[in-house]
Amino acid sequence: MLDDIGVVSGFVLRHSDEATLYLAGDTILFDPVIDTLRDHRPDAVVVHAAGAEWRGYSPIVIDEQQVATVLAISPRAAVIATHLDAVDHATVTRSSLKKSVRGLSSDDAARLQIPDDGETMVFLR
Repeated sequence: MLDDIGVVSGFVLRHSDEATLYLAGDTILFDPVIDTLRDHRPDAVVVHAAGAEWRGYSPIVIDEQQVATVLAISPRAAVIATHLDAVDHATVTRSSLKKSVRGLSSDDAARLQIPDDGETMVFLR
């Protein structure tokens, strides 16, 4: 699969005067991502939540179930779901993710942000 897709990269952006941001990138939820969430305890986490499939591999990015797990692992963080309605091999849409939120606690559901295209978001520490 690495020949088709490549390796994962994510970034933690931290500054003493700002909220800590974790850009998870094109990844699924696996041990290094979980470790990053637990070790850095970001204030905001951006996940590509399209649940995309590629040549028989599914998912190749975080899906609805993994978004719920990110919320559980990061109980203080805002979780921003991006990459929705943007790629043709996606299995998760804004609509389906919003429906899946109904099964979450009200606290978790409130922390999940599903921005519209072009929407600007601000996160304060």
